[in-house]
Amino acid sequence: MKLIFTLVLFLFVTNSWALSFERLTLLDEVDVYMTPSDKRMIELSPFKTEIKKRFLDYDRLLVNAKDKATHKKITLVNTFFNKFNYTDDLKRYNKTDYWASKKEFLLYGSGDCEDYAIAKYTTLVALGLKRTHLSLYKTLYKGKSHIVVIYHDNQEKKDYVLDSNSNKILTLVKRSDLKKLVKLV
Repeated sequence: MKLIFTLVLFLFVTNSWALSFERLTLLDEVDVYMTPSDKRMIELSPFKTEIKKRFLDYDRLLVNAKDKATHKKITLVNTFFNKFNYTDDLKRYNKTDYWASKKEFLLYGSGDCEDYAIAKYTTLVALGLKRTHLSLYKTLYKGKSHIVVIYHDNQEKKDYVLDSNSNKILTLVKRSDLKKLVKLV
């Protein structure tokens, strides 16, 4: 009975029958590798200057944050990606739901909440944070489905929320605006 309830709750909150394998593998893409095809696409793009700047800024973020304390890393990463524009999947990909890789997010410079979350999660892993200290959570924010990254600080015994809607990183306890949290990863 408990298993059925959990499954029904998961389906209700995620609005899907399963979290696809494709979506989970996006979290393994820690580094950004540019293929010759990617480079050709950038060179042909009317936005090549902006795209190149985003990748250079991303490289600078990695260098700058590498030796910082953990809380500084999560602040730098959260602030960096929150500068990107919000665009829903229907407008960007002509799909109701599409989970972009970090590379796609950097290429386009925009995305929706799960794109921010995937980019933040994988960047923090690239900066040396353990996956066991990071999670993606699906939640309701202002009545709409939303995904955030949560950093579990075992030393302080607190969970910190990295949210595309705020540069301020607050503990989960202080985020009463997030409802029905369900851990995805």
